[in-house]
Amino acid sequence: MTRGAIVVVPARNEEALIGACLEALAAQDIPGGLAVILVLDACVDGTEAAARSAAARNGRLELTLRQGPGRGVGAARRLGMDEACQRLLRRGHERGLIATTDADSAVAPDWLRGQLAAVRSGAEAIGGAIELRPVDAAALPRRALELRRARHRARLALVHRDDPAAEHCQFSGASLSVTARAYARVGGMEPLPALEDEAFAARLRRHGIPIVRTRAVRVATSGRLEGRTPAGLAHDLATSAAILPAPDGDAGIRVGA
Repeated sequence: MTRGAIVVVPARNEEALIGACLEALAAQDIPGGLAVILVLDACVDGTEAAARSAAARNGRLELTLRQGPGRGVGAARRLGMDEACQRLLRRGHERGLIATTDADSAVAPDWLRGQLAAVRSGAEAIGGAIELRPVDAAALPRRALELRRARHRARLALVHRDDPAAEHCQFSGASLSVTARAYARVGGMEPLPALEDEAFAARLRRHGIPIVRTRAVRVATSGRLEGRTPAGLAHDLATSAAILPAPDGDAGIRVGA
């Protein structure tokens, strides 16, 4: 297994997508295999079976399954990240990497390599660039995508006030990472039902730990309109699709349609 790095994936009813998520992690262009902690958060479908099948097909994955508390993504992500931190610190890897992504996301082949390179350059927290899967983006109304891009530009302008070197505005559960010592220093991730990543970013800021936002770390995520949390990307896309009239009289995508 790759020394000094553990990936955490929370999942709730992701039978259809967890296989692709784990396949992408198994395909990382790094020496050795990869330790993954999958936190099953009150799943009532075949997520666990699909995950076990994917791991069996990929000998490079050391998959640990944990049952989450069933209180939402923040509590599930925290459970996995707490365990990852404890493992790394026990091994003496204070600068070991706790990385996390979402079960509906597929990381780029160099996703972990880019993060490890950033840590070697002194980074303690890293946010990856998140794009929609092309097939999902193509199904959304054009103006919903334009609104998403406009929001990103506005957020990046705010980020640039404190970090002119930031290459994007994101620090999201679909692609964020932190060293074990930084995670322990800030007291871990808050077990919120949604937007736990934003609260974690605020914790890092309060402790003076800068976030490196680099396009060398990339992930493609689902553009679905029905998510697993009461807020987040799916909620934003659904809201955009519902409130924006489609051009030329096309009804476009509507929530519940």
